[in-house]
Amino acid sequence: MLTWTEQRPSKPGWYWMLYPAEAPGIPIVTQIVIDTSGSPPALCVLVPAAKPKAKGMVYALQNVDAMWAGPLELPLVSPVAEL
Repeated sequence: MLTWTEQRPSKPGWYWMLYPAEAPGIPIVTQIVIDTSGSPPALCVLVPAAKPKAKGMVYALQNVDAMWAGPLELPLVSPVAEL
């Protein structure tokens, strides 16, 4: 079971984020990635788009005050049997 914490993620992966400034009480799944364009490289938060044609949002992790749970384990993908 995951536990909510105010401590920001320290490694890349998928996390639940509860960001009260955007959507109070509604957690969303985000991806933490390493942005290598700066010096030194920094962690960024990728927030998926809510609508298919909308662009997602990208934030510097250090600027996001939120509650976090994770990292999430991705499900295993098994090959689909041919029909």
